Amino acid sequence: MDIPVVCRAASLIVIRNVSTAPEMLLLKRTNEMLKDQWLHVAGGIEEGETPDQTVIRELKEETGLSADKLYSASLVEQFYERRRNCIDVVPVFVAYVQNEGEVVLNSEHSDFQWVTFEKAFQLAAFSSHRRLYKNIHEAFVLMQPNPLEEIKIPS
Repeated sequence: MDIPVVCRAASLIVIRNVSTAPEMLLLKRTNEMLKDQWLHVAGGIEEGETPDQTVIRELKEETGLSADKLYSASLVEQFYERRRNCIDVVPVFVAYVQNEGEVVLNSEHSDFQWVTFEKAFQLAAFSSHRRLYKNIHEAFVLMQPNPLEEIKIPS
């Protein structure tokens, strides 16, 4: 039996540069399956959307924030979804936002935290997220992002 591979969602690591250390945004989910788990921004790809358009929209919907810069992380999250018997492949993006931006949550989340990457490793709901945060930290915090991975944000 074949197990389908699907791409129905995209995810976004949101970073702000503060004087002490770069921080990433984590959101506490309210839905039943992931209730009270600390996760990064993610959401379903809507009809006619590209994954980068999805994360720009989801960032605004879930947090009220807008990205100053957006990059492809050149990574995907992948996991087996037993409920649907499929492999989900989720493109990952990185956004930089202003330090002063006010987070306004929608109903999908009950709380948020700006945390160091070290703290994000501790709060990560899944081991795959710890690996993802480590990769993002190395490529987007310890090093300068590759300009070839920058995605122009429409005005």
